[in-house]
Amino acid sequence: FVCNTCEETSRDLPSNVYLLRIEVGSTKWLKLGYAKIVRSRVLQYKLPEEANIERLKVLRFKKGRDAQAFESSIHKKYSSNKLSDEKMKKYHKSGFNECYPMKMLDALMEELDSATK
Repeated sequence: FVCNTCEETSRDLPSNVYLLRIEVGSTKWLKLGYAKIVRSRVLQYKLPEEANIERLKVLRFKKGRDAQAFESSIHKKYSSNKLSDEKMKKYHKSGFNECYPMKMLDALMEELDSATK
């Protein structure tokens, strides 16, 4: 048992919000997420071996709860633009519900850039 009020949890530790460009064959998409260690999170997606992954932007936050809140606010704002879960389940074993088409690149980069100003 971990008390989220009295004990330090991952939400109290530094974390990152990231934007990835993923390509499998001729299919390309964007993945927005947050994680303490981006590389470890990407491995959890269990993408196909031939996936090409490019880190487009990584923002550091002092606390995981701040990273999660920022990431959630972007997903909420652009929820109607997300790729379908069913389509993304072909490539992701997890994290399939936070993917966007490439046409969202400028909007998502703008959101991430706004956090650094």
